[in-house]
Amino acid sequence: MPALYANAPAEVADEAGRLVALAWCLLGCGAVAAAVLVAGVTAPYGRYNTAGRSWIYGWNVPGRLAWFVQEMPCVVASATALAYAPGELSRAQMALLAAFAVHYFHRACVFPFRMVGSKPSSLMTTVLAFAFCAANGYMQTRWITAHAQPWLDSVPALTMATGLVLFVVGMAINIHSDSILLNLRKPGETGYVIPRGGMFDYVSGANFFGEIVEWLGFALAGGCHLVPLSFALFTMCNIGPRALHHHAWYLTKFRDEYPRHRRALVPFVL
Repeated sequence: MPALYANAPAEVADEAGRLVALAWCLLGCGAVAAAVLVAGVTAPYGRYNTAGRSWIYGWNVPGRLAWFVQEMPCVVASATALAYAPGELSRAQMALLAAFAVHYFHRACVFPFRMVGSKPSSLMTTVLAFAFCAANGYMQTRWITAHAQPWLDSVPALTMATGLVLFVVGMAINIHSDSILLNLRKPGETGYVIPRGGMFDYVSGANFFGEIVEWLGFALAGGCHLVPLSFALFTMCNIGPRALHHHAWYLTKFRDEYPRHRRALVPFVL
């Protein structure tokens, strides 16, 4: 990083350093989250938000409202970073910013309103997710619009193109898997059903697999700079264990009905 900012104003170099420090903090938080989740603790939202678990988790927040509130900071950060960009953005910068913004616009403004009969989220989960999206939204979008270009100049076009293709494929898997989950039950039905079709034929956490592929592609398109890479690795640490929890839950609930060839997260591997 010092070489990239050797001739930059002090405030620019200082902010770039803060973003890298924030990325290291994100990696540390991801490692802690993975350790806690792999140890068996489940994040209290969705099927794991059972009534009366603990006063620590706080009140319940309606599922749609929780998703909208917690994901919106990244939409706001994208618009703000674009509005206050220090100069004209390159095509590479615009591609990365568009990828980030489109994902979170869908997460905040489309996905919640497709949910039918969604389970509530705990207040603690919503607050933590909001804080994460606010910090990560600032980190990613500010890096892209104000600091990425010197780094992106050294990224081969094929590498960036491959990363963007992976991002699109991952997002398509994620959205398709969410659609399967959202349409599992007919109106008036309750309870859980085995998801089938798409990547669910291979893994129990198809939606999580898609999102991980998305952000790995995003990191690759960004030349594996620490800022986007830390986000991809944090995503793996955060939702990877949830796929393992889902897989174990399905096996326990459905027993012999559940397809034994399915893996938890990575087809044919894990």
